[in-house]
Amino acid sequence: MFTRVLLYLPFESPFYNGLYPQIKKGFEQAGCIVEGGCGYLDGDDLLRKIDSFRPDFVFEMNRSRSEIKGFPKGLRHVCWLVDYWGRRFETLDDADFLYLFSRTWLKLHQEFRGNHLDILHPGTDPDLYYPVSRPAVDPSVIFLGHMTKPWLETELDRSIPTLTGGTIKFKEMVPRIHAYISNPPKLANHTSLWDYFNINLDEINDSKLYYDLTTRLFREGRRLSTINKALFSKLEINFYGNQDWEYREPFKDRYKGMLLTPQDMNRAFNQHSAVLHDGNTPHFRVFDGIAAGLLVFKPDTQNDEWDGLNFEEGIDVISYRLDSPGLGEKKQLQTLFQKDLQQVRREKILTSHTWAHRACKIMQDLNASRQSHPSKES
Repeated sequence: MFTRVLLYLPFESPFYNGLYPQIKKGFEQAGCIVEGGCGYLDGDDLLRKIDSFRPDFVFEMNRSRSEIKGFPKGLRHVCWLVDYWGRRFETLDDADFLYLFSRTWLKLHQEFRGNHLDILHPGTDPDLYYPVSRPAVDPSVIFLGHMTKPWLETELDRSIPTLTGGTIKFKEMVPRIHAYISNPPKLANHTSLWDYFNINLDEINDSKLYYDLTTRLFREGRRLSTINKALFSKLEINFYGNQDWEYREPFKDRYKGMLLTPQDMNRAFNQHSAVLHDGNTPHFRVFDGIAAGLLVFKPDTQNDEWDGLNFEEGIDVISYRLDSPGLGEKKQLQTLFQKDLQQVRREKILTSHTWAHRACKIMQDLNASRQSHPSKES
């Protein structure tokens, strides 16, 4: 009997519209019947869909069961959390099945009360991302991602509560967090990041300020630091993403626009030699790029985020030091780019990192939970 999956991504966008059919195909390859789309259903609309389709479980990106009023008791709900969107971490501790995008986030959910808490990396569709036969290209790097706009004066002037009872201006935190990203110190045991910065997150009631401080500022810092390393190494680099790149004077001439479809993205991959990745955790673009045969530059963050993925240093990925001005010696990088390793890299994806692999993991976890708690209602 086929497993029936009701699958929803958050909303309509070029990214989600391209991703939905890939995840759907992965579940179908794993033996499922899938319906859903881009854009959550709420209230009676969701209940009617559940009643007509009769799913075995509901899978949603970035929405947990605890955030849905009237969700049917006894029906499994799987949340894949890719972005907190400024939510307090503890608001997700009542999720049913909660998969996290980052292993580091596990420590934020030590009070988790649901049925299953785990990590789920992205997958990819190798039918969409693949090397094409072409002449060798000059060593060049592609960066895929949005850039934040420069901060407004009103944003920089906001006050942030400290643990010692005072406040600090947002503009004072910008260079401190950027410096932390470039050369993070080793924190003492039981010292949290916000203890280190003397910031009282619990007293921040403005959701935009909370998001800007905990997410947007770190993303900006990582992005700027990483891109400057590529420029220091004198590598040719092109940016794809939102138009906010044009607000950044040093980068705007290298901005090439928005990639709206997987086909556009694969075409761009095949015009470059490597993907530049700035995050601690492997992103969608990492798996898509390796499927297309590209090398990936990734930060050496001295954590376990990449453990178990079987990507080989010097073959599939190059780890760059956060405290180094560049990505590596240009001559050494050029030698690596000249090696024909596209199919070697792609084979790692075909073996372990398609969306079908991710779907199989979810279904195995659901089955294991069902066997462990045969009478337990979700």
